[in-house]
Amino acid sequence: MATPRSGLPRLLAALAGATALALGACTPVPPPAPVPGTDTVGDGRLADYSFGHPTVVAEQFADAPLDAVQRLPFTLSADATSFRVHLRNWNYLTDEPVAGALEIGGLWIGEQGRDRRSSAYAAAPTHIAEGGTIIDGATYTSPWISSEDVALGADTPMLLSMGLRAEQGVALAATGGVSWLDMLGASKIGGVKDALGTWNPGLSLLDVWIEYTVPYDTPVLFSIGHSLNAPGNVDPVASPHDGEMTSWPQRWAQSSGGAASTLAVPGAWTTSFGPESPKWVTYGEAEPDYVTIWSSSSDLASGRPVGDVQLSMQVLVERARTLWPEARILGFTEPPRSNDANADASRRQYNAWILTQPLGLDAIVDVDRHLTDPADPLELRPDVSADGAHLNGAGHDLVADLVEQAIAGLPPVTG
Repeated sequence: MATPRSGLPRLLAALAGATALALGACTPVPPPAPVPGTDTVGDGRLADYSFGHPTVVAEQFADAPLDAVQRLPFTLSADATSFRVHLRNWNYLTDEPVAGALEIGGLWIGEQGRDRRSSAYAAAPTHIAEGGTIIDGATYTSPWISSEDVALGADTPMLLSMGLRAEQGVALAATGGVSWLDMLGASKIGGVKDALGTWNPGLSLLDVWIEYTVPYDTPVLFSIGHSLNAPGNVDPVASPHDGEMTSWPQRWAQSSGGAASTLAVPGAWTTSFGPESPKWVTYGEAEPDYVTIWSSSSDLASGRPVGDVQLSMQVLVERARTLWPEARILGFTEPPRSNDANADASRRQYNAWILTQPLGLDAIVDVDRHLTDPADPLELRPDVSADGAHLNGAGHDLVADLVEQAIAGLPPVTG
């Protein structure tokens, strides 16, 4: 699906302009020593929570030095027995690093206060890592943190803060996620209790994810594909969302007590997940029970021949099967997106093919049947549409239910 960018340049320009103000406006607060970290992973199976993968490089941030803190909301759906945080300045959509040195000036985690539109913590957060410098898209990884030192409990709204510093000339990768940003010399005050920063309903910086361990009986799902797997839309002010927590994979995790890890990204085509793409190995040794592949809308809307899209789907399914041979792989039909009649004919042809359950797919989620407006087969149902092409919260809830039904209908594993 096309990357939702309406309003993003305006947000980027406003935020980047703030860095040109006196960076001495805030007096740095010396952070306490972080909790003890370890190189040892906790007991359980691995999962990952992404805050949304970058789709653009915001050159506006290169116009002035950066001294900022970013605060990100998240809620896990299963208790974490241990966790660590990864950050990188990387354009995930195009598989390209962003040049330059970026200093991570510390990481803090704590429970969010009652107001979900405030960046205030419920109590003083825990300083979990000092940070470090990453260069040319390299990944910063914090130590492992035990649940005995910092609890990440299921269904508990949390905030992750990170200090960010860079010299003038360093651009930043950006997503259509949600965040609070304080640009005024704030990189060392991420651990304060008070609310800080400006709420951004469609902008967060860097590729950030939490790797964590969950009990062995926790179901794990990997989501691969385009923007219908993500929460964004073209006008997040008019159609607000809560970042990845609104997306159907996280809604599925909430209802199933599972863990959903997204490899999907707005703007993706099936060809964005070629067999050599590093997207496939973002989450290292995590092993999903279920892999969903919903990726072909932009291909079909662009007029790409259906036969070519089918071949690209074959590449995705074969790559997923090679990496995760024990996983059950689910395909999806594609719903309408206000296409013209010719493009919609390709969509319907593709859907007829995918419903035959080709390529050894274990199940098909027929979202087209449930998301399409019965009164106008070229449009999404009004009650599930955010902007005519992307889903609102009700739409994501519906998809999560359909995925759970498809999983429940899978035949038992034998052998």
